Amino acid sequence: MVKVNPIWYEKYSPKTLGDVILNEDLKQILTGFVKDGLLPNMWFNGPPGVGKTSTAKAILNDLECDSIVINGSLYGNMDMLRTDIKEFASSMSFNMKRKYVILDEADGLLTRVQEALRNFIDTFSGNCGFILTSNYPDGIIEPLHSRFTRVDFPKPTAETVVKFYYVCEGILKSEDIKFDPLVLQTLVVKSKGDFRKTINTIQSYSTSGELSPECLKGNKQVNIDVLFKAITNRSFSDARKFIGENDITNLYTQLYKFVEQLYDQKKITGDQLMSFAIIINEYDYKVKFVQDLELNAAACVASIIGSM
Repeated sequence: MVKVNPIWYEKYSPKTLGDVILNEDLKQILTGFVKDGLLPNMWFNGPPGVGKTSTAKAILNDLECDSIVINGSLYGNMDMLRTDIKEFASSMSFNMKRKYVILDEADGLLTRVQEALRNFIDTFSGNCGFILTSNYPDGIIEPLHSRFTRVDFPKPTAETVVKFYYVCEGILKSEDIKFDPLVLQTLVVKSKGDFRKTINTIQSYSTSGELSPECLKGNKQVNIDVLFKAITNRSFSDARKFIGENDITNLYTQLYKFVEQLYDQKKITGDQLMSFAIIINEYDYKVKFVQDLELNAAACVASIIGSM
């Protein structure tokens, strides 16, 4: 059995800006910030999976700056501002360099949270910078626009898609996975620039030790009972592994049927059923705009496990 954890997209995430696959013009602009050693508040906007968050992390690695990453769609509430961000931004780093908060999927933040964020940015500007990522620029309130340098990430060019093919090839070789180059090429071209989704698909269809041609068809047959068993056993690691390996398109409908079944079997109370229904509905709604569907699904399952 091929080991599929950790998630390949995370395991092979680029560590420096030089390793990130980007349009050359865009990479030159960002490299200029690294060379200057001065990074203003940045706003990376563009379609899902093109490397916005990976780029932010790589730049901060190059600058040797302390940072935290907070997913705005999942955890973007007022408590996040008052605790996580305030605690991080108000303290000095060990190397005395500027710290940064990466607010991933910032377009998922509620308007009132974005309004409060404006004050945090001004208050901690001497010690801490911010990097926002978004899929939809209209999701960021106007008062924040002037506080950030916006960089738009275009869909990958033919040149960057070729580079990405070789990255995928390298991952498969590192994981000792057999593959047909033509199948991999076709999958990469079909990805339409969503690098994260492509790597996740490759991992999902390589569990036998070989990249299955079925990856070109999608809709892999899923044994959802494996996930249900993990939830029942309160094993988040097993649940996270399942989510990383499988198609989770209809996950939320299946989760609700599962908790209804638990209620019918008298394994959970009516109050728990209502609580789970609210949790599932909340994360199902977020599917419309979150950048990382796997993270959204994992957070949903974690919330269910934590409430059992």
